[in-house]
Amino acid sequence: MTESKPDYHPKHAVLRIVMIYAVFAALWILFSDSAVEIMFKEPTQLVRASMIKGWLFVAATSIILYGLVGRMKAQLLDSAQRERATQAEKMRALQLIDAIAESSDDAIFAKDLDGRYILINRAACNFVGKSANEVLGQDDRALFPPDQAAMLKEIAQRVIQENRAHTIEERLSTPNGERIFLATKGPLRGGDGQVIGTFGISRDITERTSIEAALRASEQRFHTLFDSATVAIMVHDRETGLPVDANPHALKIYGYETLEQIRNHSRWLPPPYAVSDMVNWVKRTVHQGNQHLEWQSEDIHGRRFWLDVLLSTVVIDGEERVLSVATDITTRKNTEEELRRNHDELSRFNLASIGRELDMIELKKQVNALSVELGRTPPYSLAFLDLEVQPPEGNDRP
Repeated sequence: MTESKPDYHPKHAVLRIVMIYAVFAALWILFSDSAVEIMFKEPTQLVRASMIKGWLFVAATSIILYGLVGRMKAQLLDSAQRERATQAEKMRALQLIDAIAESSDDAIFAKDLDGRYILINRAACNFVGKSANEVLGQDDRALFPPDQAAMLKEIAQRVIQENRAHTIEERLSTPNGERIFLATKGPLRGGDGQVIGTFGISRDITERTSIEAALRASEQRFHTLFDSATVAIMVHDRETGLPVDANPHALKIYGYETLEQIRNHSRWLPPPYAVSDMVNWVKRTVHQGNQHLEWQSEDIHGRRFWLDVLLSTVVIDGEERVLSVATDITTRKNTEEELRRNHDELSRFNLASIGRELDMIELKKQVNALSVELGRTPPYSLAFLDLEVQPPEGNDRP
């Protein structure tokens, strides 16, 4: 901190010169008269000595006064320069404050102890729909409904009584409808440090409040759906792939009761259903977008099951996460496997049946040939062998 110099007022400097001169004159008269009387006894010598003493007094007085007046002028000049610098600094500060207040989108204002406006910026005038000339000197009763004016007065009185700043939300009626302001109000002090009123800075947060309310409602709907859904829903960390949240149905599928248990799940299957594969799917979702896959896993009791999984990115509480929505398709997969096995068995049966039918036809050919050699009519009709389309079963009667 810089040390401040004493403030020399012109009256103080003049008073100081008069006091110094009075002391000098008194000492001169006291000691010079005594010295002359001791040194000179004759009248002629006393007169001459007195004249010389008077000339010396005038000369000394002139020198002292010249020095004191010069010093006084320097002090007065220095004081005037400091005062001009102080005034200039105050003007710059006031201009800066005025520029900040007028360029701010926040309402900035000040009131006296009776609640009358003594300062108001452009933004505040826009909010109340009045000019500065219409507002200055008025209190809140001229700007707001009676109940709101009473509320604002009560807040100002609390700020003054507690002698500290308060930050509160205020709902106020304006020409643009009801708006919500986040207001910081504190005591306004004079040069002596005494409270002379209040100041305030208010920001319109109507849109932000609406967005926050919509987000809260959306999050509430999400959590309601999350908790009551009959599909397994988990929220994964985008880097580690670990679940940071899981709904009750997801816990139930794996046989767990808490999120921590499912985070520590150890019954992973070999690739392509290992934990590293799961992390890769999560990272692929982050970089490439939604992913759809079928996943096989094992619960705490060793039961294997299949899940149809849809992975997507979401923002929850301001953080990007990966959301997995999984449906248990174990029954479908088991049915598909059973159908596949049945199809394979049916294919093998069909192949065996065709082989037996071909063997039977060859045997019939041999019997017909033997009958012809014996001069008998062939017992089997094999005309269908010459057709492109095989006739219905049962036509090859003996």
